[in-house]
Amino acid sequence: MNENEVMVEQTEQKEPKWTDDIIINIPLTKFLKMKKKIAKLELKCEKEHDKYWDMWRKHDRLEDQFNKLKADYQKVLGITKEGDDGK
Repeated sequence: MNENEVMVEQTEQKEPKWTDDIIINIPLTKFLKMKKKIAKLELKCEKEHDKYWDMWRKHDRLEDQFNKLKADYQKVLGITKEGDDGK
């Protein structure tokens, strides 16, 4: 870079969203009910997410056990590759 060129520090500016200027008046009780419902749904989503990954881990462990058992049987039976019984 030349000495004559001046680097200008660029600051990241937040682009305004179309929702920034909109104001909706709702009763406080309704707002609190909505917040409570959102919190319940987020908790439910988190539990379902955790349940999914628990099942995935369980499946992964079972698949590993299956592959190890399969390899043991192949070794005992003298099978060098799948579908080859050595005859």
